[in-house]
Amino acid sequence: MKLTQLAAAVGLVAGLLGAGSASATNVCANCVYNAGGATYLGTLNPLVGDIADFTRPDLAVAVATHVTDYWLFDISPAGDFQLLSSFIPAFGTTARITNFTIGLHSASGTCPTVAAPVGAGGLCTGVTIGSLLATATSQIGGAFMTPVTLVSAGRYAFQIDYDLAVANGQTSSYNGQVSVTQTVPEPASLGLVGIALLGAAAGLRRARKA
Repeated sequence: MKLTQLAAAVGLVAGLLGAGSASATNVCANCVYNAGGATYLGTLNPLVGDIADFTRPDLAVAVATHVTDYWLFDISPAGDFQLLSSFIPAFGTTARITNFTIGLHSASGTCPTVAAPVGAGGLCTGVTIGSLLATATSQIGGAFMTPVTLVSAGRYAFQIDYDLAVANGQTSSYNGQVSVTQTVPEPASLGLVGIALLGAAAGLRRARKA
């Protein structure tokens, strides 16, 4: 009787902790920046550890210029956000990409219901960039990484700024990956687990008295 009740309790707890779980998804595999502006990566679920890859290839200009790119995405539910990005300055008489910076912001705007993985899709309109939540720091080898940042469910953007030198017959690019996780069960799930364990304990006490 005791083993049966304990097994049932363990099964219930496991079911509660795993409720809604699924496999992690790359919601936007190798998404290419839309030259028209802010590009949408899709909705990432921290409960399963979703990721999204992004790239802006073939950067070349005839006149040196400052560039600002916006990549938008949604997170649902709340979770931990982290971004890793790297740029590839083409070798030549001039370093092609300089002053590369990345910031995570709250954001609003109208985006497609589905992110476009390549080409001219995935464009967001009416975009407003909100407060700065995290800044990427430079790593060895031209990589940039934001600290792990807890964010609520909602729409966000990372803003990438850089100076682009004259092409000189060469092109540069940057790429990266957004990842979201949630390592701690949500409070509601913890409450349900507690109820399940209390119920199991009460059942075992009744069995001992019988």
